[in-house]
Formats: sequence, structure tokens, C-alpha cells
Amino acid sequence: MNLARSRFTENFGRVNSLCFDRWIFDSGMLFLSDRKWWGDQGLRSRWHNGLDLQRYASDGDAVKDLEHGMKVPMMFDGSVVRRIKDFLGETFFAVHEIFDGDSQLFTIFGHLQPADCFHEGVSLSEGDVFAAVCGTSKAGVPAHIHLSAALIPREIRVESLTWKIVDNDARIRFIDPLDIV
Repeated sequence: MNLARSRFTENFGRVNSLCFDRWIFDSGMLFLSDRKWWGDQGLRSRWHNGLDLQRYASDGDAVKDLEHGMKVPMMFDGSVVRRIKDFLGETFFAVHEIFDGDSQLFTIFGHLQPADCFHEGVSLSEGDVFAAVCGTSKAGVPAHIHLSAALIPREIRVESLTWKIVDNDARIRFIDPLDIV
């Protein structure tokens, strides 16, 4: 499946009034990495099914970290159809009118808190703010956005989506988010 690149990065800079240049990644932040990028940088319990956005270059190549409260925009037109607790905050499942056979594109954003104006199920446009970055965890994991992109068969009920289901259901196909961010 060939997905068009979103304007997520551009929109992230715009909604947070940043002079944003580019994302900066350590190897453990990337899709399919088997290592952590925080703490002891040891092995993950399973491969990384997404991309962790935590550090960026600003104007003049100044390197900055994401901060608690930074606004998070929608990747594509769609709606947030489910949210669940995760170890840093909440995970948001957004569905988009993009299909591959009987599967539909979901972007899954982890470690966030809902924006003040957030309402589950409401249609949102690409770039609309729906959430904000949570702070650093008690375990020392820095504030960041976990972003996964997956093609989920329409037969899987939205209400059943959890990280356990997403990680273990062989019918769900992950896409490298770096290709669309």
C-alpha cells in the first residue's frame, strides 16, 4: 500500500508555534527496533510497533525535547474512535477513510492526554488538535509521542482494540510511520 505522506510534522510545528526543522531519532525510537532508547537502553520485551517522537531540531539546529502539554494534531482526516489507558497516559485510536482491501488505516497515538476540546467519535481534519503530550513518567521515561500506523480488518470491533490485541492479532498489519510522518 502506498500512503501519501501526511503533514503531521508541519502541523505539529504550527499548532505548537515552533520553528520546527526535523525529528531526531535514536535507534531505539524507530519502527521494529528491539532496543529501548531510555533508561538502561536494554532489550524491549517485543519489537517496537511504531515510532517514538521525543526530540527535534529547531531553527539554528538547536536540539529540543518534547514537553508536557505540547499539542498533538491528527495525522489524516478521520476520528478518534477509542482511547485506553497506557503506562504514561492514554492511547488514542484514530480511524481514517483509507482502505486496503477489507482493512482500514488506523493511527495509534500513545502516551497522551485528551485536549480540552476533545470528544470521541467526532470527525476531525488533518491538523486538528485532539490531544497533548503527557509528562515524564515516574519510571523516568521522557515525555514523547508513540505513533503506530496499522491496517486493521473491519471485522475487528473498535471496542475490542487494546495494545494486547493490536500486538498479537496476526491479521493486523503495521506500517512504518516514518514513511508517512
